[in-house]
Amino acid sequence: MESGVYIEEALLEVLKETDLISFQRKLCVELQLLRLEHFNHVTDDELKSYTGLSQPAIRRLRLAITEKKKKAKKSKGLFSTIGRKEAKEISKVMLTPNALPDPALSTDKPTTCLIAKDQVSRRFIEALSFQLFG
Repeated sequence: MESGVYIEEALLEVLKETDLISFQRKLCVELQLLRLEHFNHVTDDELKSYTGLSQPAIRRLRLAITEKKKKAKKSKGLFSTIGRKEAKEISKVMLTPNALPDPALSTDKPTTCLIAKDQVSRRFIEALSFQLFG
């Protein structure tokens, strides 16, 4: 039997949208922030110190979480709950240890640069700076 962590599917989508999927292990496993509502109880300073997130990344994460909550609230209108007897279900995704990104491997990934490393030379930089700054 594999051990894993169940997180809310909306939280996984938020992490993907904000490009913070590499912090998934720290947020979901170490800090146990498994639902969007859990972020209401965490301060920005705690996120910064425990996970190493920058202030702009925290701001992006907070904005994406509030937008996701608004969309979920809007989709659950007043009349959609009338006549239903089923309990409130939250779709969860199980993350196995194999599915979680390893922080040691994240530095080995190739970067998504527009200019290849072998194309960068002194002449290229001079020409580029001349084009940009006149």
